[in-house]
Amino acid sequence: TRGRLTATALYTDNRTIDVTDQALWSSSDEAVASVVTGGSDAGLAYLLSEGNAQISAQLDGVGDTIDVQVTAALLIRIQVDPVLQNIPVGLESQYRATGFFSDGSSSSIDEDVSWQSSNSQVATIDLDGLVSAQKVGAAFIIASLDGINGLAGVLVTGAQVIDIQITPPSLTKPAGTSGQLLAM
Repeated sequence: TRGRLTATALYTDNRTIDVTDQALWSSSDEAVASVVTGGSDAGLAYLLSEGNAQISAQLDGVGDTIDVQVTAALLIRIQVDPVLQNIPVGLESQYRATGFFSDGSSSSIDEDVSWQSSNSQVATIDLDGLVSAQKVGAAFIIASLDGINGLAGVLVTGAQVIDIQITPPSLTKPAGTSGQLLAM
């Protein structure tokens, strides 16, 4: 996060002049808040990490200092992946949640969100984001944290063949004879 600070000088004749680009800017803790010290971006403050700092502007031996408190970045958006997935009845799929924050960062928030299915007859979801396909239909998968929701879709399709077994498992017969096999 960044923001522009302005330095205004008050002169003995009661004039006020913007001296932002002439002032010498400094920060007491550059890891928390840094400030551009000169040029057209002078006074541009960057809030970098949680903590407290002071930003000062000095000109001709006169100056002012402000306190800066940087708090934790705010969650602004949740993305749920996969965005849309087809899952056959009886199978499961893992969903993930990524949080996007006010400082431009993003991180996995799988373990922090509350998971929910919009239609638990079609698909259920556990506390870890594992979706279980129950019956043919559609549902939304919802991840919620701090009043922010992320959505994804799940389409549950009909059951699919996952294996074939032939019985008996082996067949030994003399040449020219036949035997019955059953595919299950």
